[in-house]
Amino acid sequence: MAEGVCPKCGMKFKGKDEAEVKKKIKEHAEKHHS
Repeated sequence: MAEGVCPKCGMKFKGKDEAEVKKKIKEHAEKHHS
């Protein structure tokens, strides 16, 4: 289990590994912060 935080808003993300977490943050950022 890995976790990460969106650098723009501090929203937390969890995934099975770092790559999945980074992907989720990237998709979230494209949707909400572009």
